[in-house]
Amino acid sequence: MPWASKAQSRWGHSASGLKALGGEGAVREWDSATPNGNLPERSGMAKNWIQGAVKHPGALTKASLAHGVSKLQEANKESRSSNPSIRARGSLGKRFLAGDLKK
Repeated sequence: MPWASKAQSRWGHSASGLKALGGEGAVREWDSATPNGNLPERSGMAKNWIQGAVKHPGALTKASLAHGVSKLQEANKESRSSNPSIRARGSLGKRFLAGDLKK
């Protein structure tokens, strides 16, 4: 399998990368599979990947305003719903709001 980025290649040549990949032979195999072109510095997820994960931004806020409760209370209630879509929205809302509370 080839390296996907320069950062991944640097990790593969580090002590922890050598250990994880199985030694010098495995790292040489990765090096030989990588084309001799310009690798990007980083690869993988987009910078703002979470924007694509939230299907209906503001839905939890709208529901909490309609019921006259806080977003966290609404998320707790929705996370126990029998409707899987609403239950997922509540669980995701709890996860996001828990991160806000830690700051």
